[in-house]
Amino acid sequence: MASHGPGATPGAGSGLYDLLGLAPGVSDEAIRSAVTEQRRAWRRRTASPEIEVRHEAERRMQQLDEAERTLLDPARRRAYDAKLPAREAPPHAVRPKAAGEPNWLVRAVQQMEAGHHDVATFSARHAVEADPENPYAWAVLADAASGAADHRAAMEAIERALHLDAENAELHLKRGRIFAAAGEPDRALAAYRAAAGLDPRNMVFQRVYVGALSKHGRLDAAIAVAEGLYQSRPDDGDARVILAQAIADRAAAGLHELPDGRLLVSSLAQASYVEALSNRGLSVQAPDPVVNDELNGYREHARAARRRRFSAAALQRNFRKPLGVGIICLAAVALIPQFTGGVLAFLVVAATLAVFVAVVTATCFEPAYKRSAQLLESVVPRRRARGPEEPDGSR
Repeated sequence: MASHGPGATPGAGSGLYDLLGLAPGVSDEAIRSAVTEQRRAWRRRTASPEIEVRHEAERRMQQLDEAERTLLDPARRRAYDAKLPAREAPPHAVRPKAAGEPNWLVRAVQQMEAGHHDVATFSARHAVEADPENPYAWAVLADAASGAADHRAAMEAIERALHLDAENAELHLKRGRIFAAAGEPDRALAAYRAAAGLDPRNMVFQRVYVGALSKHGRLDAAIAVAEGLYQSRPDDGDARVILAQAIADRAAAGLHELPDGRLLVSSLAQASYVEALSNRGLSVQAPDPVVNDELNGYREHARAARRRRFSAAALQRNFRKPLGVGIICLAAVALIPQFTGGVLAFLVVAATLAVFVAVVTATCFEPAYKRSAQLLESVVPRRRARGPEEPDGSR
């Protein structure tokens, strides 16, 4: 399946399913997800200074609006599906049936669209009984069973579909989502990796795979995969966004998160690490303002942690006794001109005052990360920062 993100151009006469990179019969949720993802990608290009790029982006946005109106309206979708040319129908999607025989596959798809996954599972079972060599029918059964939270049946059905059509990247992607819903992240990641490998130019598959790696804590692996995509196609906007988002996820993991949602930096090394990550993410110039704002926010957290601010606790800690003595001494020195007069006495007072102020400044102003470290001693964070030396899966 070809990629339909920015940079890919579908052939003339491509249908709405082709536009979204989906097969007929997919769920409304899959359609919404694909429309949202592509709309987000193409919207960035509507502001391009290149008129050809801008016109293409505007045309694609109109096509996505049409896809959303048509495929998410049950009546319009049925009418559209009925007019699909044979080349757009999935293999073995509809088989000849005897007069009066119900088409269980069509029923199952319609029932899923209406949200009746239990009933759709029943219909899909009839469909696979009638045509057990149809991988699409097994995929529909897998979707229906997964929607009904029957994860075991969904996994069995998707495995049967892949047994019949092992090189179908869309089926591997579906397999990953089914395993993820069933709470088996390792098998889900393996399925996403297979989908990405079978169709390496499809950025939807790549994005899902990298995103799943990050979601399950394999942040360094996600960056490694995204770096490979970026190195192989540095001018591809989607590849840059995927890398920038993977780096942003790693930068977020490098910050402490308190129960109230605040992000903290508690050491100079942590601040340097988060800032370096953020700078790297921004350097790829991803055409996604949301990701760039996220990276800028993490960089600002790191920079703010280094700034020195007056600390009353440090003042009390360092000058509980010396402060009183220091003020007395300063007052005594200030009286010198009253008794001796002259420029020398004035210079002595000024120098003493300057030294006193310098000492107070040096000892009572401290970087913000030190106060954060003290705060963490009394608060149980929602998430502790993960440093560069900590491998994937360590938290």
